[in-house]
Amino acid sequence: MKFILTLTFAILISICFKVNAQQQIKIGLFRSSELNIIEIKSSEETIKVKADNIFFSLPINSTVLISAISNEVSIFTGNFNLGKFKKVEIEIRDNAGMTLKPVSPDYPENKYTEILLICAKQSKLSIINKLTTVNYIVGVLRGEIGYDKPFNCYVVMAILAQTYAEGYLSRHRIDNFNLCDQTHCQVFKGYFKYAPYQQAAELAKNKIVLDANGNIIEGLFHSNCGGKTQNSEDVWRNDLSYCKSIDDSFCLNQKNSKWTKSFSIYDFCLKLNIPFNTAQTNDFDFCSKIQLKNEAREKEILIGNKTINTIYVRTQLNLKSDWFDISCTGDSVLINGKGFGHGVGLCQEGAIEMAKQGCNEEEIIQYYFRNVVINERKKILFNN
Repeated sequence: MKFILTLTFAILISICFKVNAQQQIKIGLFRSSELNIIEIKSSEETIKVKADNIFFSLPINSTVLISAISNEVSIFTGNFNLGKFKKVEIEIRDNAGMTLKPVSPDYPENKYTEILLICAKQSKLSIINKLTTVNYIVGVLRGEIGYDKPFNCYVVMAILAQTYAEGYLSRHRIDNFNLCDQTHCQVFKGYFKYAPYQQAAELAKNKIVLDANGNIIEGLFHSNCGGKTQNSEDVWRNDLSYCKSIDDSFCLNQKNSKWTKSFSIYDFCLKLNIPFNTAQTNDFDFCSKIQLKNEAREKEILIGNKTINTIYVRTQLNLKSDWFDISCTGDSVLINGKGFGHGVGLCQEGAIEMAKQGCNEEEIIQYYFRNVVINERKKILFNN
């Protein structure tokens, strides 16, 4: 009896590990678009298709055309119409990619791996990519940081992406998936064969960042802080104990540390809803009222007699950050700014420089986030 119980327990452990290793996350694709027709093909592997209760395979280099007809999905392959279906599941072997090309509207093609779940509602396609978390992290690295960066920086971003995924895995529960592919969640760019992404995602697998109370942090990041990160409460309502302002010398002199943008006085006033008349163009006194020397990253600025939030100015003028100086001469307004992004949490260009100087992922994460630890979870549960 003891032997049987031990054997049963061992089998259960084996099954648990197998399930955990295969757990997948669902990502809603093209959430900012309304797709009606897509084309899917593979030049690498055979594609398996399940359309309701019909199963078939597509040979390499064959194409399937999928369109939304009311609340059903119509499938064509070549000149052959396979019919209309409620749900379509398309699968390719892990570590291979299938090409998805939006046809209507016409968008550039992209690759995805593992499983695509497709249905239709009111003649619009709903597409979900169901894949392992490692392959998801690879797609996030491609979308959020790009190529040719120091490897330790990829590991840092992979850990933050994993942390975000676990913290927000129920964000789109109402839509029947976990996260979307837009900046609303994390930018996810699908499947791409790039060894550093894959290696970093494997190393970061199941690792998450916790605050001093053992809670999952919001792994916030931005491109460049301009030399000083921001307190979370100065940008949003949330006062996050681990997102406090620090002086950051690592990102100085990097690509996005400084920028310049100019406007005509007319456009400047129009976009900020400031009263304007043509006589102001040559009015030196008006120019003197919109000067700003923003050394301390002020949250509000005075333009004429109007107090304006700097984040509002950034949004209305489409600026890279809310840290900037303003000067006015003649009929032009010149804005000299620092940094790129909201400035809260990890500064990517600073992290890249730290990695170049030999800092590891723990040193980089703990530099930008106060009183946090990297914890390795043995099991991360997603809604399937």
